[in-house]
Amino acid sequence: MPYTTSTLRPWCLEMGEGQKLTLILPRMDTEAITTQEWEATLRPFWKESRFLILDMPEKLVQENNGPVEFTVRELAVFVHQFLKEQGLQPDLIWGFSLGGMIAQELSVLPEMEQIPVLLVSTNAFADTTLRAVFSSWSLMTHAFGEAAFQTSLIPWIAQAGQLPILQNPTEVGAGSGDPLALAKATSSLKAVALHDARERLSRVKAPMMVLFGAESVLLHEEHAKVFRELVPHAEVLFVEGAGMRIMGDNPEVAISHVKTFYGARIV
Repeated sequence: MPYTTSTLRPWCLEMGEGQKLTLILPRMDTEAITTQEWEATLRPFWKESRFLILDMPEKLVQENNGPVEFTVRELAVFVHQFLKEQGLQPDLIWGFSLGGMIAQELSVLPEMEQIPVLLVSTNAFADTTLRAVFSSWSLMTHAFGEAAFQTSLIPWIAQAGQLPILQNPTEVGAGSGDPLALAKATSSLKAVALHDARERLSRVKAPMMVLFGAESVLLHEEHAKVFRELVPHAEVLFVEGAGMRIMGDNPEVAISHVKTFYGARIV
């Protein structure tokens, strides 16, 4: 299906060869989604599913041509509307970080209640520490731009054993200079700082797996505990040797968990 955009920044991609449809909701980022990045992540599941990768914050900032106000719950509603307009019913929902927050809210909307949900490196609500972290990212971004956002992320997505990080890695550049990149960051940061899906999570009926990195600096056992308490049927697992970027940090273990979930749910 064609997804046109006025820029070179795509907000929707399709890939994969399977019969079942997985909706992918990506993490918060200034950059646009790319085929190269997602092919590397999804290639191990190529035969199990076809994938619809939907970056709703990107779509909204493009339509607004700049920053736009939205909550995580509103993002879920926009995703839901898009699926209905396209006549699509996913067989599985997979959310990463911000995308995992959207998936939590989406899971209780009409026609979505029975769709299995796979969450990676996400949280049920922004506690005081998370609000402070997201606030610091937002302050840095507003004051110094896109590159400041990307740089301030580095210690938080690293594995705990890699700290302290006392100088900027050479691969961090000045940013793309695209004003939509900055708009996407500032709009998304406000949404995640106010995220609280606890009431909705207590109503989730769908099968759920939640993956955390055992070496994550940002998310810990206390965040996993919330999912265990609110969604007792959820399988909540920690992946050893992984920080926030679980699929890249320890792909062998992460892929094994995901394949188990897929195999039991949609193949």
